[in-house]
Amino acid sequence: MQPSELPPELERLQRDLAGRPRPEASPELRDRVMRSVRAELGQGARASAGRLETDRSRRPRSGWLTFAAGLALGVLLWMNLSLSAAQATSYDRHLPAETASVEATASRIRELLPDLPEEDVVRHALILRAGSDWAPCPSVAGLPAGGRLSRWDEFL
Repeated sequence: MQPSELPPELERLQRDLAGRPRPEASPELRDRVMRSVRAELGQGARASAGRLETDRSRRPRSGWLTFAAGLALGVLLWMNLSLSAAQATSYDRHLPAETASVEATASRIRELLPDLPEEDVVRHALILRAGSDWAPCPSVAGLPAGGRLSRWDEFL
């Protein structure tokens, strides 16, 4: 912005500020500033001569400790996120707290599976009433027949 383009108040202020006496810097301050500038310019000259070398000297050395710390941080972050997700997820595997009585559950099983023997109906009703989430598992090849369970009856 040219001085002629300034409003009259700002022009007057600029003239007043320019006309004020300015104290000279002390010789100690001048020497300290000049030393700092020379030091900075000296580092800049070395940096331009070998910029790659100065970048390497400024960078912290990375070694196995930095790698181990980064790996540990990654594992902790993964564990935190997976545990948070597991706790926030509900699959509603259990029956509600107000479950029906054993007799009501047994009658419902009888309606759904009329051919099931009465002993099995009562056994399954008891298991459901207890809130158990056992599930029958398929026979796995390679296990002896006596070592595997094939039905819920064998749990009781």
